[in-house]
Amino acid sequence: MKAIIDRVVWKGKSTWELSLGGIGFLLGLFLFLFCVQVYFDIDTVTNRRLGLEKQLDYVIISKQVDLAGLSASGEVGFDNGEIAGLEDQDFTVSVGEIGTNRFAARAELSVFGRGFVTELFFEAVPDDFLDIVPDEWDWEEGDPFVPVMISRDFLALYNFGYSQARGFPLVSEDMLKLVQIKLEIAGNNRYKLLNAQITALSDRIASILVPSRFMAWANGIYGTPDTLPARLIFSVRDRSNPEILRYIESHNYQTSRDKLRLSDAGFTITIVLSIIAFIGLLLISLSFIIFLTTFRLVVSRSSPEIRLLVDLGHTRKALVGSFMKILCLVFLVIFLADGILVVSAIGVYHTIVAHAGISLPGGVHPFVPAAGIFLVLLALAGNYLSLRLGIAGLSAPRRDAASL
Repeated sequence: MKAIIDRVVWKGKSTWELSLGGIGFLLGLFLFLFCVQVYFDIDTVTNRRLGLEKQLDYVIISKQVDLAGLSASGEVGFDNGEIAGLEDQDFTVSVGEIGTNRFAARAELSVFGRGFVTELFFEAVPDDFLDIVPDEWDWEEGDPFVPVMISRDFLALYNFGYSQARGFPLVSEDMLKLVQIKLEIAGNNRYKLLNAQITALSDRIASILVPSRFMAWANGIYGTPDTLPARLIFSVRDRSNPEILRYIESHNYQTSRDKLRLSDAGFTITIVLSIIAFIGLLLISLSFIIFLTTFRLVVSRSSPEIRLLVDLGHTRKALVGSFMKILCLVFLVIFLADGILVVSAIGVYHTIVAHAGISLPGGVHPFVPAAGIFLVLLALAGNYLSLRLGIAGLSAPRRDAASL
């Protein structure tokens, strides 16, 4: 019976509209699924979905140094209102004050028998903002030495700059604890000599760091009263958020733009992927409309044949089934072809990226086939409803109306 319905309904009907819709859906689905795969690859590499609480991005800001920004005491710092304003931003997770020494500090360093003396500055940040917290970091008055953390860049500057010019030996990370440091601090007519030791290297903060407890103790005895923090560090979930840079620029703050370049690139990639994915969804939508229009036209042009078939005892359910059989076959071919194209494209893309030195997880992300199946089923459901309403709208005997 279905073969008779197919011959009567489709006889003499053009299928170029159906082919055009199939090609559009094929291309749109391919673009969308490929963009989804690339997004999850980038997401995995940047670890955005793996422990967001532990893998935050950090931004350090300071104020522009100019006459307008100087306080009566000649300082440039953040007051409580400015700190609260930063904490209230949607992109901010937490804010920490970077404290500085308000006393004179000088260090005498001995590197394998060679020594030199230098003036120093110190900073202190809350432990939650450090990328590494050494075991010795919990300083208390009376401890045998003051733990110090320096930027890894400082070690590179010493090895490939200062040591070369002065004929000093190169120092590896493991050898840092062997460097002897005599720390002199003075202020308020007081003086103290302490031992210090480099206990860790920081990749996050380019400074010379000491524990917050030591900084508070030393400033309280040898320093001046509390002043406004000159720098702030705040954590964000996504450094590529453009609102961060807008906020910094609108308040005339400063930050290291070099550290934002990778985030800007990530933001640009996200925008490009979003545009391509949107184009893919647009093609899917247009092809969906073509499918709807094509089958509604076939129904309209075949209205005499459909009425005749209904009068001969064929149910409208069978008529809808005839159209859906063709649709299911078309979408099955589209889905299989898209599967081959997407897997092939992902394989080529992973190979190219691997040659560039970037390691990506192998295989297709599970969300990709799931999204493909969902879109195909959604398109089938939409066409089914459209066909059902179209055929039901044709005049037919009442006794068949319930068959749908």
